[in-house]
Amino acid sequence: MVLLIWVILIIAPFSAIPFHIVGGELSYICQGTAPNGNKLYQVRLTIYRDCNSLNGAPFDNPAIIGIYNNTTFVQRLALPLQSTFLLPYSAPSPCAPPPPNTCIEHTSYVTTVSLPPVPGGYTIVYQRCCRNSTIINLVNPDFNGATYMATIPSMDTACNSSPAFPNHPPLILCRNMGFNYPHHAIDPDGDSLFYTLCNAYHGGGRDNIPGGPTSPQPDPPLPPPYPIVTYAPGYSGANPMMGNPSMTINPFTGLLSVNPSVNGIHVVTVCAQEWRNGVLLGVHRRDYQFTVYGCDLSKFATIRPQNLIPQTYCAGLTIPFVSYSNNAISYYWKFNDPGKAPADTANVQNPVYTFSDTGVYNVMLVIDAGNGCKDTAYETYEVRYPLQVYFEAQGSLCLPNTSLQFKLKGTPLSPQAKINWFFGSAASLSFFQGNSPPTIVFNNPGPHLVKVEVEDFGCKSEYSNFVQFYAPPSFSAAGSAQSVCLGEGVQFFNQSVAETPLICLWNFGDGVTSTLCNPTHFYQKPGFYIPTLKVYTAVGCIDSSEITLPPIEVYPSPQSVLDAKPLKASIFFPEITFKNQSHNTTNTQSNLYISDGTVIQNFTQQYKHSFADTGRYTAVLESVNEFGCEAYDSVTVWIYPEITIFIPNAFTPNGDGINDNFEVSVTGMVSYEISIFNRWGDIIFQSNNPKKSWDGRHQNLPVPAGVYQYVIRAIDYLGVLHVRRGNIYLIL
Repeated sequence: MVLLIWVILIIAPFSAIPFHIVGGELSYICQGTAPNGNKLYQVRLTIYRDCNSLNGAPFDNPAIIGIYNNTTFVQRLALPLQSTFLLPYSAPSPCAPPPPNTCIEHTSYVTTVSLPPVPGGYTIVYQRCCRNSTIINLVNPDFNGATYMATIPSMDTACNSSPAFPNHPPLILCRNMGFNYPHHAIDPDGDSLFYTLCNAYHGGGRDNIPGGPTSPQPDPPLPPPYPIVTYAPGYSGANPMMGNPSMTINPFTGLLSVNPSVNGIHVVTVCAQEWRNGVLLGVHRRDYQFTVYGCDLSKFATIRPQNLIPQTYCAGLTIPFVSYSNNAISYYWKFNDPGKAPADTANVQNPVYTFSDTGVYNVMLVIDAGNGCKDTAYETYEVRYPLQVYFEAQGSLCLPNTSLQFKLKGTPLSPQAKINWFFGSAASLSFFQGNSPPTIVFNNPGPHLVKVEVEDFGCKSEYSNFVQFYAPPSFSAAGSAQSVCLGEGVQFFNQSVAETPLICLWNFGDGVTSTLCNPTHFYQKPGFYIPTLKVYTAVGCIDSSEITLPPIEVYPSPQSVLDAKPLKASIFFPEITFKNQSHNTTNTQSNLYISDGTVIQNFTQQYKHSFADTGRYTAVLESVNEFGCEAYDSVTVWIYPEITIFIPNAFTPNGDGINDNFEVSVTGMVSYEISIFNRWGDIIFQSNNPKKSWDGRHQNLPVPAGVYQYVIRAIDYLGVLHVRRGNIYLIL
């Protein structure tokens, strides 16, 4: 009895959210240039949907596509639905009936757009939610939508066409059955394509706001960048399916290979990088759900393909074989090895076979499950010895020499090995066949590309490298000074010249070294030091030198310690005592400089200084010893103002020169304002200058004798507001 275990897709009903997205792809083809200079592109959106999902939404009609330049919206396309098609079922084995309740529909929306070449190019995007809830490699898959997009290169004056995948993906995969699928794309421009497994993009959402950015059908779709779907633990865009081995894609051919080991629906995204003349034009993507069933087949013969274990190519005569067959009760292997026939057979599931010689063998496996459903599989295996070669160039690379001897190294070769050397047109011999070429003389310093190609028993290896001849290095070094004061740095210079990197090792003579080529060093003690430099090249023209520099004398530096007491004083008592507290063992002269202009030469002990005004003052002690070495110390003192307001109560503006003005005296204020009022409350004098007095006049006319009121508002240097009110007696 044939036993089949199928995973049936069951979707929980949710009337507002469509569970149907299976996969999709968005591509374009250049149609030429419009009369206005725009480029015409035929845009094609291909969508796959699950036509058996409960409550699944139909294909969009219309499908909304957005076009962006970076994040700037350019155009909205509404593409009507055309014909729809069922994806045909192709059985993974002659012993496997079609699975129940499996139905995939697909359709393509096509239109032509006219776009001018612009910097940054364009992003064409379609977004739809949601994916099937039974996807196993995503977290909360029914909350993940899909984004299908294509990019037009920046300033696309050449009118690029994107790649497109010509083959529909398979309907099902069987667990524990090796699977190879040609997931290659075709590029109409003949650009080079490089394939990777990559991350699927999320789009849309479950909100019931029609056309909203997180609704099932965003209108318009959002601009880039696009979020990545949330992969379940253990899965990623690069590892979308568990297998033994896991899913891989050949980066050059697009061959998708896997031996799936876990049932369920898996989101798989394949990216095709589009390259032209070493420039990446864009990345084309197809996002699709691969469904893995637990196909407990009565008979399914499968040999692990050699491309899944590329390490067996040119790996020697012994190769392990693995049967991916399911439910077999007997195995018969025939390796078709003439050197061992008829003993070139095996009857175990996974044999290890040693061939008699290198060659190409058509390996056969026949399995029998005992139920009459037999199956036979064939795989071609190449048996080669491993091969890896390189060469060494022997001889000096220092000009004027330009001759070298080349020695082939690596895997031992048979006498029948083909060995081709290529030395270039500038060599005394441009081409040579054989193991040991003669001495090669080049007619210029180079660089010269030398290449060797080896083929032995069908296995190939090649190696190339550049050789170049260099002028011999010249070596010299210097220091920035031969005498310094303690605490001053000495800059050392490697003045050697070479065409390849120089390696330096300085010894400063005090037990300290440095591998910098131009270091700065600070000596820690006075004395005499003899620095040396070892400098050499390790590649190219190899040479070395040890250079001894003239001795460096390090003089002691003087001490400079200045003390001041007090550090702050009132302007009423502005005397500060400065003390020289330096202790020097050498002949040292000290000078005191105060920022009010005071200079005290030969300042040895202490000096008392009275400041004439308020403010902050800096005093600097300069010490210079007999070697000219200097040291400095400084202190800052503060002479602060006292806070006073003096207000007279009467004045006699009669012109006799005695008490003719009303004058207010303030100290310690940073702002000041006075207002004087007559008996009716009118302001007859106002000023914010404390040095401006009132002469008893208003509007240039004398006011009558009498009593006047004043209000003074002043803010001191501590930020405190002072308000004074009172009467003034004007006497004539």
